[in-house]
Amino acid sequence: MYDIYGAQGLEAGLELGDKLASPDDLKKEWAAFQARTAAAAVEAKVAHRGAYVVRVDATDAVGGLGRAGKAGAAPGAALVALLSPQTAPEVAAMAMSTQVQVPLGARSAATVGGQVGVRRGAGGGALIAGLRRVLDAATTVDAHAQVGLRTLLAASTTRQLGDRVSAGLALSFQPADVGEAMRATSGAGGGGPPASLRHAVGAALGVTLTSTRRLGEGTEADAVWTVGPAAAGGAAVGVTHRRGSVSVGGRVEVGLAGTTAVSARLGWRPGGGATAYRLSARAGPAGAEVEVGASRRVSDVAVLGLGLAAGTGGVVLKPRFARGGHSFEVPVLLAAGGPAGPDVADLPAVAVALVAPPLIAALAHYALIRPLSRSAAGRAARSKRAAAAGEVREVLARAAATAAALAPVGRRRARKEAASPTGLVVVRARYGPPGALDADDAAVGAACAGAVEGADAADTPAASPSSIITAPLPYPDALDDEVLAAHGGIIDVTPAVRLLVEGGRLRLAGGGVPRHGLLGFCDPAPGEPKALSIRFVAGGQAYRVRVADGAVASLPERAGGALPAGTAEAGATLEAARELAGGGGE
Repeated sequence: MYDIYGAQGLEAGLELGDKLASPDDLKKEWAAFQARTAAAAVEAKVAHRGAYVVRVDATDAVGGLGRAGKAGAAPGAALVALLSPQTAPEVAAMAMSTQVQVPLGARSAATVGGQVGVRRGAGGGALIAGLRRVLDAATTVDAHAQVGLRTLLAASTTRQLGDRVSAGLALSFQPADVGEAMRATSGAGGGGPPASLRHAVGAALGVTLTSTRRLGEGTEADAVWTVGPAAAGGAAVGVTHRRGSVSVGGRVEVGLAGTTAVSARLGWRPGGGATAYRLSARAGPAGAEVEVGASRRVSDVAVLGLGLAAGTGGVVLKPRFARGGHSFEVPVLLAAGGPAGPDVADLPAVAVALVAPPLIAALAHYALIRPLSRSAAGRAARSKRAAAAGEVREVLARAAATAAALAPVGRRRARKEAASPTGLVVVRARYGPPGALDADDAAVGAACAGAVEGADAADTPAASPSSIITAPLPYPDALDDEVLAAHGGIIDVTPAVRLLVEGGRLRLAGGGVPRHGLLGFCDPAPGEPKALSIRFVAGGQAYRVRVADGAVASLPERAGGALPAGTAEAGATLEAARELAGGGGE
């Protein structure tokens, strides 16, 4: 170490190998591991799922707004229609289902749940209990019972028949209104159970066969055949295909009573990001409906969505929210429907129902949600930087000491490159958050332009443009915690990047590995994305290049970022390279 970097290398604490974790670091890692293990154990013991739906009827309010928008309506009629108690939205129905699953061993789990439904002041519920058993790697058996307004016993099994095929069989037994049958035949005697009771029991026996098959890469089909009871009997076939960020699917259902339903859906998630869009359509005995919507993942466990459906059932706005296995939906009926769809005689109300939700959603996104999200993200980043300011200061101090040790070797490498016709001379390199790098680049460009203008206006310029390019950062001694929290950390990695140049080429390895572990680098902004900004000269051309953390780069072949010739920034960069070649320092 002394032979390469001299006394400064020893004072900077450079190591020949990887730095090992200290006892305090190991204790922190162990405590964090124990916390994660305990949380995972609690989550594995009890899995809670639920679905909650609240249906709201807002047809009177929307109709009042539509009528208030007609020509000749009194001023303020829209506000009166919106605030009037007679037209206020009301809750039309509510439904809730919840389920708790508790492991009973490595292969078994018990399930307890319930269902509740209320509509216009009348409703009911049911209690559900079940047991699941995994017989082997390919076979699972389920059994559950439901007691309430609707009594049901059911058992099912699923089996993986091969790499591409799985099948299932389900049996259900639901006593039709046994109590009513008993009362109707209470006068009959002898001869075993009454015929009406036997008919009631037999009518509720059901058998369902299911099969799922993978047809190809990203394509899957399923078939369902329900033998009984007669009211639910029928067959259905569906196909789903996923490719990249797009998914499509369709389904056809045919009932024993001759009823047929057809549905199709299209989903798109641009770039595999957090936002997804969907379009679906359905036609059947209950009518036809088309729905468009979008959803966004707002955290690792939460998704927020909004849809708008229009069809024979009317126009319905569908806000949705899902978090940690629980889903909440509030369908709002904006315009009532009929056999031919929404009431065309009330066109203003239908227009308000169709146009207002997208406009409100767009306005809320661009005027409220996006600014608030950016503000919250900025506050969180500043708070995180403020909390880590002391630690960052120590890291920056060690990095500054390392840079001082590497500087002489880096200057010799740069002079060697400058002496070659095909050399690449790095004059400035900074590593940190992209936003902080943007501010730094803008400040340098403005300072170079100002220095050139000052030189034109005065006989003796205050500072040369090249000195602005090569000016050292004030980290860490000249910055206090408030500055670190407000602007984020940027580290000067010019000496370290110069050592990566060989034979006129600068190659940066990728693989998604952050660069803060490289010699001469550090992490100036923990928990934030970072990038590397490099100013260099190659072939007589000045460049300014930004490379994302963990991305591959080969300079100057894939450089881009050439500074326009004749600009103050390009001239300052070229001048700094010439001074370095002539023996000038930093």
